[in-house]
Amino acid sequence: MTKRNRRGQSMIEFTFVGIPMIFVLISIFEISRGMWMYHTLSHSVSEGVRFALPHGVNCGKIGNSCLVTMGEVAQTIKCAGVGLDPNTTTLKYYVNGLQTGTEKSINAYAGSAGSGCTLDAAVGDTTIWPADDGTSNLVGSKIEVFIDGQFKSAIAMFWPGSRPISFSATDMPASASGRIVY
Repeated sequence: MTKRNRRGQSMIEFTFVGIPMIFVLISIFEISRGMWMYHTLSHSVSEGVRFALPHGVNCGKIGNSCLVTMGEVAQTIKCAGVGLDPNTTTLKYYVNGLQTGTEKSINAYAGSAGSGCTLDAAVGDTTIWPADDGTSNLVGSKIEVFIDGQFKSAIAMFWPGSRPISFSATDMPASASGRIVY
């Protein structure tokens, strides 16, 4: 076998091994990016709930009004969620298993009840949350925040025949809950 033939054989062997290895490497990066996004969603929503927990019915007894708004909770989530797209990330607020803020937070922002409001739109919401109605913000009331972000994978552009290049999106939900302490 001549040196020239061996060089061609090495190129073919590299092609058989190299292309799958590159695909595996790109897949590892994409899975890592997806895990990072889920962790960011989970961390940001738990920070939002943690911010809202001490702001119950007894929080204003000292003489100051320490009630928070849905916008302040959303801003806390937005600050903790570095890298999340605030235009596609949606929020839902619940107190004792009932969705709250439906009139303002969901219908005004998203257009249909139950679909949630985007993170950008929720930052401007001035609705007190949990509501200061004497039942929603009692000590021991369970508050929950659900967040849903879109993960756009770049692997779709490597699929043969997928022209024009489009990135597939997968919804990644996360939630956090807690009980009001004050």
